[in-house]
Amino acid sequence: MSSLIDSFEILASCLSINCKDEDVKALREKIVSGNIVWEQVISLANNNLLAPALWVAISEKGLAKNLPTELCEYLKELHSLNTTRNEMLRKQIIEAVQALNSIDNYPVLLKGSSYLFLDTFSDIGSRMMYDIDILVDKKELQSCIQVFKGLNYESDPKDEIKLKNHHHLPPLFRSGDYGAVELHGELLEKSAASILSTSEAWHDIEDVEIEDCTVSVLSPTHQVLHSMLHSQVVDRYHERHIVKLRALYDISYIVKHNNGNIDWIYIKNKMRSHGLISILYSYIYQAHVLLGCKLPPDIQPGIISKLYFFRCMAAIRWEVVDIIEHKLMRYSRYEICRRFKCEGDWLSVNVKRFQYSIFLLKRILNGAK
Repeated sequence: MSSLIDSFEILASCLSINCKDEDVKALREKIVSGNIVWEQVISLANNNLLAPALWVAISEKGLAKNLPTELCEYLKELHSLNTTRNEMLRKQIIEAVQALNSIDNYPVLLKGSSYLFLDTFSDIGSRMMYDIDILVDKKELQSCIQVFKGLNYESDPKDEIKLKNHHHLPPLFRSGDYGAVELHGELLEKSAASILSTSEAWHDIEDVEIEDCTVSVLSPTHQVLHSMLHSQVVDRYHERHIVKLRALYDISYIVKHNNGNIDWIYIKNKMRSHGLISILYSYIYQAHVLLGCKLPPDIQPGIISKLYFFRCMAAIRWEVVDIIEHKLMRYSRYEICRRFKCEGDWLSVNVKRFQYSIFLLKRILNGAK
C-alpha cells in the first residue's frame, strides 16, 4: 500500500511545471505500475483545491490515457465544472468593475480574480477560487459598498462583527452568484502589512484591458511577494511547517509566466530587512523541488532551507512528528500573544510561556489524582 508521502509526491510530480521527457517517462512508469493509491492522491488534490489543476497537468503531459477510466472521467468532470464556474466568476468581475468605474473608481484585482484575466495559467479551469478579491482606495470603501448594494449584494451581519477592523470588508453575497466579493481597503493583514504596504503596491500596479473596463493588477514582483506573504506569514504555513501545494502551484506559475519581469533583489531585500529571508529561501526551494519552479539567479537556498524542507516532509511521512509539532505550537510567539493578549517582546512572551507551563502542569497533576 502506498504511504501518504508517496501519494503526496505523486501529486506534486503530476502538477510539476517541469515537463522534461525523462521526468514524464518516469511518472508514466509509476502510473502504469498500478502501485499508486489514487483515492489518496485525489483526496490530497481535493483538500488542496487542486483536482482541476491535476486534470490539466495530466492532460498536458499526455498521461490521461494511462489513468483508470473512472478516474479520468471524475477529474474531467471536475475540471469542466470549475471551468464553467470560473467563466461565470469572470462575468461577475466584469460587471463589478464596470459598476465601480461608473463612480470613477478603478480597482485592483487580487489573487485568483486577477488570474482570470491574465495568462498566468494555461487553462481557465485549472485554478479553483474561493471568492473575488478586489482592492479599492480605502477612502472610497463606503461608496463602493453602495455600488454593490445597488447590484443587490448583501453581507452577513455576523461577518460584520467578526471582521471588524479587518483588512477587507465582510464578504458580499448575491443570490445565484458563484462567488462572494471581498472588498479590500488594505492589501494585507497587519502581520504582513509593514513588509508590503498598500500604498507601495498601488504605486506599481499594471493596467489590464477588460471589455471597456479600467482595472489593474499587482506588478509581477508584488504578485510574488503578496502570494508568499499571504500563505507563509498571514496564514502562518511556514511557522507551522505546512507544505501548501496550492500556494506553491500559484507561485510556480507566476514565476514561469513572468520570467525575467520579477525583481528578486527587491523581494530579497524586503524579506531580509524584516528578518524573514529564511521564509523566502525555504518557500522557493519547496516550489523548486516539488513543482519544478526555476530557481531565480539571486535566490540560492542553502542547508537551512533544505533542512526545513526535510522537517516539513517528515510531518507528512510520520504523523507523530506533526502531533508533537502541534503541541509545541501552543508555545509559539503567535499563540502566546493571542492567548494572553501580551506584547510580542522577548520578556513578555517568555513570562507567559512559563505561566502557561505551570497551568498545564497543575492540570495534569490534578487529573492524575
